[in-house]
Amino acid sequence: MEQIFDLVVLGAGSGGLAAAKRAARYGAKVAIV
Repeated sequence: MEQIFDLVVLGAGSGGLAAAKRAARYGAKVAIV
């Protein structure tokens, strides 16, 4: 099963989570690793 993401965030620190949240608000498909 293949999935395509617009943004992959490595690490779940405060900066990574903020970036992922903002990207998701704008409609990006986000993965946090």
